[in-house]
Amino acid sequence: MRTRTARATAALATAALFGAVGAVPASAEPSALYPVTSGSLGNYTYDLQYGPGVTDDGKPALCSRTTMHNVTLSFEPLSTTSCHATGGRKLVAKRRVLDLYGFSSGTGEGLFLSGDTFATAPKVQRLVIKAPGTKRKTLPRSKSTVLSIDGEKVRFFYSVELVTDSEYATKVLGQRKVCKKVKLKNGKVKRSCGWKTVADKRVFLKS
Repeated sequence: MRTRTARATAALATAALFGAVGAVPASAEPSALYPVTSGSLGNYTYDLQYGPGVTDDGKPALCSRTTMHNVTLSFEPLSTTSCHATGGRKLVAKRRVLDLYGFSSGTGEGLFLSGDTFATAPKVQRLVIKAPGTKRKTLPRSKSTVLSIDGEKVRFFYSVELVTDSEYATKVLGQRKVCKKVKLKNGKVKRSCGWKTVADKRVFLKS
């Protein structure tokens, strides 16, 4: 299932098709970038980084740099950098889940590489993603990394997969495991655990 938000640009996939190298926009000024995930899948290699930065008018921003390459093609890897204003507020406070720009790369036929990134509070242990007409998708903590963005700890969940079609996320829930002791009828005490939603306010950042 491809869970990218509907705001993700088709132009990025087109640029990958023709082998264009994404130039850094004037508004994208990362002060530092840290690795979130990298690897290879099918015919593709990918590298995703996030970090703090500023917009073109000097406002605090969350920046990303994505590099993708179809190793079967002679084109140069596609590298794109972008920054999105944070408004100077805490990124993941008050149950916020940041739905960040996804990325994609393809040749227009068959499978193409698709990636999604979401940011939550460090206490979140798993992310549950729901999209119409599909089974819910769960991202475990092993599919995440914690970075410091302007002094704030942020957990970035990521999903990278080969897909043939698009399904856009309509709900994203950040959950953590909560346990309590339950007294049974026979007097014994049993430890009962379950998942509690601690982040469910889906937010998009402005460019």
